[in-house]
Amino acid sequence: MSLLFKKNKSKVIPVVLLVLLVALMLSRVLRPSTESNPQVSISYNEASDHTGIVAEVCGEVVSTTFATNVGGEPTFINFGADYPNQTFTVVIWGENLGRWRALPADLYSGQYICVRGRINMHNGTPQIVVSRPDAISFNPRYN
Repeated sequence: MSLLFKKNKSKVIPVVLLVLLVALMLSRVLRPSTESNPQVSISYNEASDHTGIVAEVCGEVVSTTFATNVGGEPTFINFGADYPNQTFTVVIWGENLGRWRALPADLYSGQYICVRGRINMHNGTPQIVVSRPDAISFNPRYN
């Protein structure tokens, strides 16, 4: 060991430990999103059979609602039928709307889209909660 290290050992070790701790925390925060790597690609009417997994769900948007009167100001993107009879829903919370170039309710209305994310059930309807525009793409097969 160098003489410099021996003299400053009590200062160097805590700094090294701090750097390792920060690196560990960043590796957990900055890891690649599993939502960008779907396990299956399915139609919206198959989503209820795939709850709990990361999927790409595709179909035609039947209706959209920007619910400014609901806490969190969500945007609901419905497939299959209008609310409350929808088959599948995409939810975008108001805090994330600034990430889109236009309101998602306007952007996706009547379009064929694919959405990537983890499918969860909410009140008996499968849904994916999306926080970034890159989780939704226009389906080139139909648009």
